[in-house]
Amino acid sequence: MSPRGVLTVDHESNVRGLGQLSQVPSIPLMPRSPRQTLVLAAAIGCGVVLGALAVGRHAAGNAPAHERAAWPDLDFQHAAPADLVGLGFRLTGREPTSWSDISNRQYQDARGFVNVLSCRIAPAEAEALVRFPASSWCPSDGLPPADWPRGPATEPLHVPAWWTPATGQSRCYAAPTPDGGRGIFASYEPSTQLLTAWIFTRSDWRPTPPADGGRAGADELVTTLEQTLRAAGHPLDGAGWLVAIGIEPARSGLVPARLPPGLTRIDAALLPVKGGHRYLLVLSGLDEAAARTAAVHPPLRPLPDDGPPPFERWRFASQPGPHLPTWFAPGPGWRGHHCLIRLGSGEVEAGRWVAYDRAARALYLWDWEGPGVQPPVADLNAP
Repeated sequence: MSPRGVLTVDHESNVRGLGQLSQVPSIPLMPRSPRQTLVLAAAIGCGVVLGALAVGRHAAGNAPAHERAAWPDLDFQHAAPADLVGLGFRLTGREPTSWSDISNRQYQDARGFVNVLSCRIAPAEAEALVRFPASSWCPSDGLPPADWPRGPATEPLHVPAWWTPATGQSRCYAAPTPDGGRGIFASYEPSTQLLTAWIFTRSDWRPTPPADGGRAGADELVTTLEQTLRAAGHPLDGAGWLVAIGIEPARSGLVPARLPPGLTRIDAALLPVKGGHRYLLVLSGLDEAAARTAAVHPPLRPLPDDGPPPFERWRFASQPGPHLPTWFAPGPGWRGHHCLIRLGSGEVEAGRWVAYDRAARALYLWDWEGPGVQPPVADLNAP
């Protein structure tokens, strides 16, 4: 199975964000000693890089005075592109051509780095301005997580009062690091062309893990199930799908402690594709609390209760035929969805539709990702 939300990521060095030449603060994934340096390219746009790189160390006592002097401390509002050089930026000629009304806060100290941006920019260039690593998601309320370190105004790493997330499209990423955590949030309103972004690394903060109780999520369960079925020589159907009905949980490949509590039966249809996947999954025997926990991440936007699967919008992610299989027909209960969209274009990289059948005590999941993107009509949040 492919990772959710795969974008331009160099896992051995850094997440490439805010443009091809710019970098979100570089976070090596391998543990490092306190004496190793964290290199931060303080950037706010495609190729717009501060003349001096901010080079920091993890403890103030390890940072020479000349390096501390190079740490950024910027806060300006409503600048025009022509003003950036005077504000200390070095232009490369690869900046966005459509952006304007630029506001930016950058600050670094021994605890980390914050980069907060607001600007007007055309949809075609908004997508390239902020890049997300794998495992990013679209927040259900369109906002950064409530536990992120926004801070009071007296906190140097705070998010300034002038920054308010745009309404409309939004995307988010958070991950622990060996000595703290990092986060990326961006939102875009196509009608006003307002883009807002908040990027940070902190040694005094860690993201709250999903409230999954240590149980496997649907993607992990399906990945393990696929491996188990293939190892057992389970045949593919004529369209290349692995279809397995009535699987006992003990034969899923996961230990009982990793399975949702109460699970009695698994029905699944799986189609691994290069650069993506499709699957239909029914987990029977779950009470409502267990079902919500099993579908806790990525966060779901609510849909009207009792609604049918979005077959017409997502026909591309279904088994061939005029309808979904008869075993994937949830009865009355709550519904939700998550669609991973690209900021600016509104194209959809991945989708999940979830239903809970209260009478049958069964959780239904229809999930797809890639390859490539689908048009905005695949976003179930769109009209």
